[in-house]
Formats: sequence, structure tokens, C-alpha cells
Amino acid sequence: GVFQPGSDVAPRWFVLDAATERIIDSITFTGFFNSFPLRAGVDLKGRRLYVPQLGRVRAFDIDSLTVARDTVFPGNCSAVAYDSSTSTLLLSIRPDFTSPGWLTTINPLTGALLSTVRVGVNPGMVTTRLTETYAINEGVFGGASTISYRGYAPHVYLDPTSEAFGGGANYIATRGNLAYVVFNGTHQIRVLDTRYHTNHISPINTGTSGFDGPRTLDFQGDSVLVVGTYAGDIRRFNATTGKLIDSILMPGKAEAIAVGDSLAYVAIPLDAAYKPDSVVVVVNLHTGKPVDTLVAGLNPFGLFVDRAGNLQVVVADTIPGAGRLVTYEHGSLLKKGERPLPGAMSFPLHMTYEDFGGAAGDSLFIVLSDTLFAFPVTGPAGTARVVFTDSLAKGDLFGVSGGGDYLLVTERPKNFAADPCYVHVVERKSGALVAKFLAGSFVSMAVRVNGFHGDRATSFYALSEGQFATPSARLTLLEFQPDILGPDTLGSGANHITFEGMSLDNDKALVTMNGSHSIVRLDLDTWTVLRRTATKTSGFDGPRETMALSPSTLLVSTYAGDVRRITVSDNSVRVIPVYGKAEGMARAGSKIFVALPFAPDATYTPSASVAVIDTATIASVRRDDAIASATTLEQNYPNPASSGTAIHFSVDVAGRVIIALYTPDGELAGTIIDREMEPGSYTARIDAAGLASGSYIYTLRAGGSVLSRVMKVLR
Repeated sequence: GVFQPGSDVAPRWFVLDAATERIIDSITFTGFFNSFPLRAGVDLKGRRLYVPQLGRVRAFDIDSLTVARDTVFPGNCSAVAYDSSTSTLLLSIRPDFTSPGWLTTINPLTGALLSTVRVGVNPGMVTTRLTETYAINEGVFGGASTISYRGYAPHVYLDPTSEAFGGGANYIATRGNLAYVVFNGTHQIRVLDTRYHTNHISPINTGTSGFDGPRTLDFQGDSVLVVGTYAGDIRRFNATTGKLIDSILMPGKAEAIAVGDSLAYVAIPLDAAYKPDSVVVVVNLHTGKPVDTLVAGLNPFGLFVDRAGNLQVVVADTIPGAGRLVTYEHGSLLKKGERPLPGAMSFPLHMTYEDFGGAAGDSLFIVLSDTLFAFPVTGPAGTARVVFTDSLAKGDLFGVSGGGDYLLVTERPKNFAADPCYVHVVERKSGALVAKFLAGSFVSMAVRVNGFHGDRATSFYALSEGQFATPSARLTLLEFQPDILGPDTLGSGANHITFEGMSLDNDKALVTMNGSHSIVRLDLDTWTVLRRTATKTSGFDGPRETMALSPSTLLVSTYAGDVRRITVSDNSVRVIPVYGKAEGMARAGSKIFVALPFAPDATYTPSASVAVIDTATIASVRRDDAIASATTLEQNYPNPASSGTAIHFSVDVAGRVIIALYTPDGELAGTIIDREMEPGSYTARIDAAGLASGSYIYTLRAGGSVLSRVMKVLR
């Protein structure tokens, strides 16, 4: 397009034949791009080009060069990428140039949000490998750049025997590197290694049947699982072998379990079939016998043991309706007090208790009336504080689990509809939303886990219930990390990221550092810097993009008016002049096409040409005659125009010549010339008296060339 200081870019789209290097088609876009440099997403299979333009993302048909969908995403994205492995669109969104931005993933066909994750300052290009996505964040001008990570696997269970996962999954708990998944429908408990998402031991069959399956569990030390069932008992299993130890009869359906010291507390809500009083049964785990019964009120749905050893019971006297938190003293189990809860609770009740030391730090986090609340459970009663609510949520917030600095809040569709559910990741202290993930239908719970990247990333499982008694449950792995490297590790001016090789499982990436004048090689498995290669550029003429010709040879475009072939072993640099500020690069066979948006001078004057490099020799460099031809179009004078203005142009072959005037939205404002002309230089005059003030695009079409410039009208 055409760039003018104080103006903008008049965008055009050219299609070149890679073999002949000639233009075979072109159009003028109907609006300006959102950001520079342009990062567009390409879906070759679906024949779509996704462009951040006019404050939104638009889809163009690659074959017809027409708008296929005007608004794919309504936000002002700085960059777009298309992930062919998941058929999703990755959007970099920056609110400004000094605040953290967002990496948002959508379904390009429906526009549905799949995830959004807070990343570093000034996010730009993103790239993916398998289930991993990496975003480079340029940072503030001259400051440190970062790389953000997001992992997203819709169903991660990887049993090598191809055994189905299970059905009716309603509860998940973690301990170390293991996750324990309770399947109420298929009457199993699976113990998974969260680093590899495979069975740690064979599935534990609980021995229940029908609708009386397992419901919840807790841990008795490291060796025993205490499982509550709807069969009217709790069952203990050896955590190492999965063998049944014993069964302890209860007066009703076991809804929740909490283990403290040598006692297990079992919540038994009111049930018409069993007709018990609503009670909490106290079990001595040494003898395996019930030793006490506590009557906290109707429907005790949740309980936990706090830092002081007191038993805390959440009671729902009416459903739906507000409940109470009832406290029983440690040791004596006498009722110590109770307090009302500030809203109606959901069922099943999933809350979390986070002990961070000290009375003021003890907090119960619970979702009531579609709002996440927190308040201390020891010491003075205090006032419940609102931690998080989502006014944009289409469903209901209903459960929360803990994870250190973060809380995982689940959202389910209203009226239990079979619509997708989301998991919100919220900062525990501030309540700020840092991520939101789509997690399948009928999500039961989300829990923090130790994933493949250990404690270097925030990893969690979202458990989808699936159909009862059929192996249809799903386990979604969700991960994120705003900065995968230490502070100031990467450098400044991160501009481009690419993989070192073409393989999808390649674990090495190359990051072009425009500010630090280097190419950083990263190991994406260990998240470490392996090498820094200097580009030997300086000032504002730094590197822009990197292409790996081989593991030992890099091709780097620069604003120094050249492309540089760098041999990694000795850091030797061969300068290949391309006579313009080199930006993007693409490879077709043995040819490298290099975009030259600007001429190599201080004023960034237009170049609008493409250099072609032959990789067979790395010596044959030429400007593409299809774009930089003898057909020329000069800037109109005077500019801005108020009445009449003149355009000088030349054509190199005889044929039809068209000069047309367009508004910035692509509407035709007038045809200046449309006739057969001989080769030569000409002047066309435009009467601007009838044009409104503003910017216009005038376009010359002649002999296969299409050239554009911007004209301003000022009254």
C-alpha cells in the first residue's frame, strides 16, 4: 500500500505466481489494518484469510478475494494467527502499549470464545505446536520483552490400553502428582498421573451399582482413600493397590467427607428414600466405627476442617435458598457458633478452604447467588467480601476450587442445559480475572494439578460429567503462564517467533529480537534460552523476522536494507542487499520472497516491492518486476487538495488504463480514466470541489500492475 507520515496505510492484496513472479490478481481492502506489522491468519484448507482490520477481525475468501465474513471477532486485535491443528483463531489483544494484554482463542466459524488468557505487555505474534501456544510480548518501548504460554487439550486422558475413561464423573481431588476421579455412573475411581495423564494404577471398582455409586472422597494419610457413596456407606480402599479395606454403614447418602486427625466427618443430607434426619456422622478411623452424630440442620452439603481443627459445616435449610456455616469445636465437637451465608448456594456444593496462616488469612471461598464470596472462618466473624462476579457470563457461577494464588470458578449453563461450560481463573487476593477457558459440557469440577511443566505453569483439570453409566466423561487440560522466562531473560523488542524446523513436535523456537539485535533460540520443553546469535545490526535497523534454512543456517530480514544469512557455528554474517527495509518472508520451493514495505532511508518512504532470493545460491537477488515495474503512479499535487489536483503516471505497455477513486471504506467515488492508452507518461486531473473533506484512495490499473496512493481533501 501507500504510507504517508501522519496518515495511514492504504491496504492492498496481491496474489503472485511463485514460478513466474508475476501478479495474477489483486484487490483494494475496504479499510485500514488495526496494527503494524500486519499479522494475518491463513486457513489454506478452508481458503480463508483472517485480517485484523477496521477495529475487528474480517475473513476474506482466498480464491475470490472477496469478504466472506465482515465480523469474525468484534475486538480491536493487534495480530491474528490461525492454528490448523485445532481449526481455531488466535488473537493478540492489547488495551494499550503499557498494560498487560490478552491472548484470545475463538472458533472462526461461529465466533464462540474458547479461551482468553492474560499475557504480557504489548502482545504481538503467536504460534502453536501441538497443544501449546506461545505469544511474544514486545513490552514497553525499549523495555524487556516476555513470552507467554497457554496449553489447551480438550480431552487429555491417554490410557495406553485404549480403555474408555468413564461416565457420570462428579468429583476430582488431587494429591501430589496424582488425581483421583470419582465416576458415579460407571462405579469407578481412576488414579491418574497428572504429568502424563495416564492411569497410575488400574481403575478402582467401588462395588456399588445402579444410582448408588461413589460420590466423594478424602484421604486418610497417604495410604487410604475414604470414599463416600450413595449406597448408604463409606468405603475405604488401599491407595496403592486399590483393594477394598472395609465398608462402614451410614444412615443415608454420603454427600461430602472431611478427614481431620483420626476422625472422618460424613455429611448426610435429607433424602426421601432413606428418611433420616440431616446429620453429620463422626467416624473413628482407627476402629472403623461411628462414634457421634451431629445435627447441624437440614441438608448439610459441605464440610471441612479448619486450621484450628474445628469442623465447619455448610447447611442449606432450604433449596434453593441461603444457608448457614455452623462451627463445631475441635475435640469436644460442641457447637461453637454459626453465621448466615450471604446468598443462595448451588447444588452440588463445591467450595474451597484456603489456609494461609493466621486468623485473618483463613478464608472460605464459596459461590452464592452467582457471586464468589470469601470470609474468615476463625476469629471474629468478619464481613464476607465479594471476590468475583462475571456480568458477561451467559450461565451461572456455581463452584470454586483452590490453587495457591488462583481460584478456579466454574460456570454452567442455566437450567442445566447441554451448552458449553467455562472455567474462570481468578486471582485469590484481587479477584481479577486472568483467564477463561471453555471446558466442555456438564463440567463437574476444576482442580489445580501438577502438569508437564510442573510448578512453572498454572495447570488444572476440568472434569466434564458425561452421560451417566456410559464412558463419555472428558478431562480437559488447561494451562497458562504469563512469562515462561525470568525477568529480562529474553531481551527487548521481540518481533517474531517461529519454530526451528517444520515438524509439529519440534521443541526449539527462534525469537527475533529487534531491540536487542539478536536471534534467541529457546527450548520449549524446558523453557530455557539455549543460544543468542547476534545479527550485527544496530539502532533502528534491527532484525524483523527469522527463517531457519537448516539447524545451522538462519536467514534474517532487517531494516538495514538487507537480508542476512547467519552461520550459527561461527556467527558469521553474509549481507544480501534487497534495497528496502525487509519485513516478512515466505518460502516457495527454492525461492524466498521478502516483503519490502519501505525504502531504506530515514523517512520510511514507500517501497512496495518484493525481493526474491534463490536459496540454491543465496546470491541471486532481484526486485520483483511485477510490483516494481516501469508503470508508475505519483503522489497527487497539491495534496491536500481543495479544488483541482493533478496526478502524474506512466505505463509501460499498451492497453486499457483505469484510474479510479475510492473512499477509505472501499466505495467507488469516481472513475478518472478508463480507456486504451499507449506506453508513455501522462497527467490526470481530478476535480475535488464536490468531495467531502477526508482521505481517499486512487488506484491505477495498467498492464497487470495495480498501484495506489492516498489523496487528502481539505476544505
